[in-house]
Amino acid sequence: MPEHPRFCEGDPSPPEFFSRAHPLFLLMQAPDLPPEHLRAENESLHRPPASTDRPSSPRTDPAGFFDLSRDLLAVLDADGTIHRTNPAFQETLGHTADDLSGQPLTAFVHPDDHPALEARWAALQERPQTTRIDLRLRHRNGSWTWLSWSMTPYDDGTWFYATATPLTDARQADAGQEILRVVSQLCLNSDGLAPIGRTIPRLIGVQLGFPVCLLERYDPGAGTLHLLGAHGVDATDLPPYAAETCVTGQTARSGRRLILTGSQDAAPSRHPAPFRHPALGDRALQTVISLPIKAGDEVLGVLTLADDRSRPAAESLLSTLQLIAGTVAQQMKLEATRRELSTTGTYLRTLLASRSRAVFLLDPEGRIETLNAAAETLAAQHFGHTPEPGTLLEAALPEALRDPVRRHIDRSRDGETSHAVHTIDAGELTVWLEATYAPIHDGTAIRGVHLSLCDVTEQRRREDALQQREAQYRALLDHVTELVALLDDDDRVRYANPAMERQLGYALPDLVGRPLSELIHPDDLATNPMPPACRIRTADGRWVPLSVHWRDLHAHPDLRGRLMTAQPVGDRAEMEARLHLYERILQASPTGISVADARQADLPLIFVNQGFEALTGYRAEEVIGRNCRFLQGSERDQEGLDTVRQAIRQGRPCTVELRNVRKDGTPFWNRLTLAPVTDPAGQITHFVGLQHDVTETRRLDREREHAVRRLEAILTALPDTVVQVNRDGLITAFHGGRQDDLPAPADGFVGRHLLELWPPRRARG
Repeated sequence: MPEHPRFCEGDPSPPEFFSRAHPLFLLMQAPDLPPEHLRAENESLHRPPASTDRPSSPRTDPAGFFDLSRDLLAVLDADGTIHRTNPAFQETLGHTADDLSGQPLTAFVHPDDHPALEARWAALQERPQTTRIDLRLRHRNGSWTWLSWSMTPYDDGTWFYATATPLTDARQADAGQEILRVVSQLCLNSDGLAPIGRTIPRLIGVQLGFPVCLLERYDPGAGTLHLLGAHGVDATDLPPYAAETCVTGQTARSGRRLILTGSQDAAPSRHPAPFRHPALGDRALQTVISLPIKAGDEVLGVLTLADDRSRPAAESLLSTLQLIAGTVAQQMKLEATRRELSTTGTYLRTLLASRSRAVFLLDPEGRIETLNAAAETLAAQHFGHTPEPGTLLEAALPEALRDPVRRHIDRSRDGETSHAVHTIDAGELTVWLEATYAPIHDGTAIRGVHLSLCDVTEQRRREDALQQREAQYRALLDHVTELVALLDDDDRVRYANPAMERQLGYALPDLVGRPLSELIHPDDLATNPMPPACRIRTADGRWVPLSVHWRDLHAHPDLRGRLMTAQPVGDRAEMEARLHLYERILQASPTGISVADARQADLPLIFVNQGFEALTGYRAEEVIGRNCRFLQGSERDQEGLDTVRQAIRQGRPCTVELRNVRKDGTPFWNRLTLAPVTDPAGQITHFVGLQHDVTETRRLDREREHAVRRLEAILTALPDTVVQVNRDGLITAFHGGRQDDLPAPADGFVGRHLLELWPPRRARG
């Protein structure tokens, strides 16, 4: 290896090497000089002088320019081995001259820059000329520093003089822009924060030469920081740690981790040394730049760059870091939005699954995006199948529903919410579906349609039945002769039946909403707000006395008020007199009369007259509420009882004779005649029983039968034939005697005239 030039103090030769014409000096002053000019200057310096008395010796540097230069100066051989460096290397990179001497330059160059350096070095070997290249060299603390190198060959490429200066602000800005481009691309293609946390801190730290770079996510609820990624420190599985917050513009206290809040400006914060962090342990850093990652006023995280040594940061670099922080903020906000949407989606799915109504979520084209379990059940029951997501809802519907559903979906796409009731004919049954159509907005446009369906068939049936019953009740109220009025809590008439109009002369619209107390005589209300009898003024000014019945309806949830029913006193007196007459008639009848209520179980007696009491020996109060079978005593298997039971079941009258027992135990024969009583609708409401004592009649019948049998026996024993005829001469019977001489058997003449048997000439009178 050729010996490189040495610079020795005390050399008497003039300082030619570092004269203003020396090529290394010229390279430092004008790095863009043509190589030919530098070679010419170099040859002139090494050409032997015209006359000299001293031997050749290495040129000296008596002014100490090499050691005093602020730029980094080095001498390299053709293999790229470092032979000498100036003290600026130690100031910039931390390496001493002994650390560098004898080492290849590639040992300190970033591995990613090796290909560029090797290509440039090969070009210098082929064509020696001054060249420039930007390389990253490793600092003693492990960080990387960008240096702009200028290399000039000397002595026909045997030696190379190299100068290096730290990158300018523009070069740092270019590096920052490249980082921003890579970060933007990474955020665009990333599905979450994990890849960003692994890549961005290392990218920023290596490219900008910071030994420590931290990317942290801030949790405002807990007031803690979560380390997403780090460069230069081992922070695997670091738990969340507390973060102190401050307002932008306040001075940060030494050694505390601060999060900037309260400003739209995401300005970087300089932390005074020493900077402490859970990921750094006891390691103290001199230069720390923290940039809050913010979306508006919301702090999402912090990007921190740190170095072991003091170093300035160009404004262009800080601006680029702010853009990087803004890009990361967008990704963090997107990730937070994804988490929120995921939570919202889970909530919506749970909400849809829990709803009893069938829900279909449709896209703008009417295709099903999702449906809940209730929708699947309803579709299977009424559509005949369960539609799959992605299919058109219209195709899944019965033919009768397609047009109306399409119209309502079109209205929802125009931003309108609509309601409808659809019907499906299912043979004898009509299915009613209540539908609600609503547009789905995302804040800027309509993204779909929300359709909810509910089977209201049973509800409609109940409503129809209620309306039917209401019509029946209203018809009844319209035809009753009593005055009926429904009052609210303020005593105003809510309903009045036509009898009010007929008997008082007021039109029904004039009565509804009017206080009833205005129509009642003031004297009748003086002592009782609900008098049992009062006078009501008619439309022509007359006062009509009424008998009134009041009923409180507050316990009924649908009415809540009072019901008044009234009847003119004259009509009631007449009716009561008529009823009293009917009762006297029934009581005066000697026939026993009883009335049983067919609407109650076991047909209890509700009325017996005095004839019943005389016949049975029981008083009315002793039998009311009981079934009349108590009169049978122990005779429960009589033949006539089956006839009575069958007549009651069939609702028809009957007459039977039963053996009954009086209260004193005396038996008697009761001829019972039973007849049903029906209401105007034809329904049996009561049974009326008529009781007759036929004991004596039955005794006389038995005696008459006995006498007849005795007479028949006497007549049969007579020797003569006795013919029995009625008043019309018709033969009714033959008795006794000899009947051999009769022209025909005796039975053949029964019912025939006597003269047919014996003509007048043979008759005996």
